[in-house]
Amino acid sequence: MRVFDRVSGARAIGAGFAALLALATLGTGCASRGLDSEGFHQRAHGYWLPHPPALSGADWRLVSVADAQVAYRSGRQAYMALDSRCDEQDADPAVLGRQLLVGIANRVRLESEEFAFADGRAYAQWVEAEDEEGRRVRTRTVTLVRADCVIDWLLVVEPGHPELEAGFDAWWRGFQPGRSADRENGDALAEATP
Repeated sequence: MRVFDRVSGARAIGAGFAALLALATLGTGCASRGLDSEGFHQRAHGYWLPHPPALSGADWRLVSVADAQVAYRSGRQAYMALDSRCDEQDADPAVLGRQLLVGIANRVRLESEEFAFADGRAYAQWVEAEDEEGRRVRTRTVTLVRADCVIDWLLVVEPGHPELEAGFDAWWRGFQPGRSADRENGDALAEATP
């Protein structure tokens, strides 16, 4: 099941919280490329993202999820993931963000906003819906469009966990365009070389 496929990926969310968490398997699998002790480096798309912070006891653990470049899970209460691609021309972040929610039935929009972020245009939204087991599930997405690149962040969380929501917000806000471990190592080497 594709997590970030704009047509069918949101069905993973709509299929229920338990099903989405079942997609995440412990370990880092193929999503681990670009990971180090500080965070995730997406060298091809030119950005860096720190690991999510441990706020008020939130314990984010790396997991592997199909089509997510990096993903984390906190117990059975929350799941978050990141994906990016650089193949969009003149993309509208609001349209792309809303497409992530296509498969969620009976969703109620809690909030949404468009804003400038990291030299690009971004769209964030919160929705709430019931999964097939009747549990309330909140989904937050943040979609950033920079040049021809699109970066999507996704959080699925049970309501009543503000520390997990705060961890997600701190995580995506830690996005740093242009930072690269290779460049940092190259700069250090250049300074040390006469």
